[in-house]
Amino acid sequence: MSFGPIFIGGLAFSGKTQMRLMLSSHPNIAMTRRTYMWTRFFNRYGDLGHSENFERCLTALMQQKHIRVLEPDPDRIRREFWQDAPTYARLFALIHKHYAERLGKPRWGDQLGFVERFAAPIFSALPSAKMIHMIRDPRAVFEQLFGAGGTPEQRAERLRTDRSILDWVMGEMNGLRRQLGAADQQRLDLYTDNIRELEQRIRRIEAQNMSGEEREIPEAPVGVPDSFSEHMQIMFDLQVLAFMADTTRIFSLKMGRDASPRVYPESGTDSPYHAASHHGGREERVRDFEKINRYHVSMIPYFL
Repeated sequence: MSFGPIFIGGLAFSGKTQMRLMLSSHPNIAMTRRTYMWTRFFNRYGDLGHSENFERCLTALMQQKHIRVLEPDPDRIRREFWQDAPTYARLFALIHKHYAERLGKPRWGDQLGFVERFAAPIFSALPSAKMIHMIRDPRAVFEQLFGAGGTPEQRAERLRTDRSILDWVMGEMNGLRRQLGAADQQRLDLYTDNIRELEQRIRRIEAQNMSGEEREIPEAPVGVPDSFSEHMQIMFDLQVLAFMADTTRIFSLKMGRDASPRVYPESGTDSPYHAASHHGGREERVRDFEKINRYHVSMIPYFL
């Protein structure tokens, strides 16, 4: 099991807090919230190899209220910081690590919006780190779960040549199939059929969205269908396949951002979601909000 740090990033109202609370409930993971270390302190004080720069940065960190609640020990940080490369990543990691130790947990993480901007220095300094953010594009989820090819270039080549992901692994699949009994062969065939069918659905959506016809949501990724119900169904199907393959045993699905102005005509109201949520107790607005929520909940039986 990897014990690398976990970073939860993404847009506001995209489910970061829910994910942090879920991870915090794990007996081995200590999650913090909005420490702003990377966004407010990274590279702001020059080379930390110079002690005066290090002291200025540490002093500023100790004054940040979201860091003070972690009860960092400046003297311990000073002692341990110089035992390895004097970098910002090391300084930030020490604060998190000490906090996790006080909670008796071996792994730490942080919730911070837009932390993805610092992915390069984070992964360079912390190769085992995991970065979690909301993904709404079915193609991106599909590639993350099943993407074939050991390098980004190989994956891009597969997409360019329009070959199925199964074509790249068919040799290995046939070899595995010969080692299985009849019942397991049937399960494997069902699984690969489901992958191929889902891949074809994603391709049809992408082709439709690139056809030049006007889109209902022009800014949405090309793999996202305009139909909300179709989007939900394909995301549910991706999760089912991930469970079938034991790729994951937990997922978090947010049906929409809390501040979204999206309208759901199929719900029976044309009120935007966010506006309806600020109903102020007015009966008509309350009923509109109820209709939207009922429509969202109506998606669940498909998954079950």
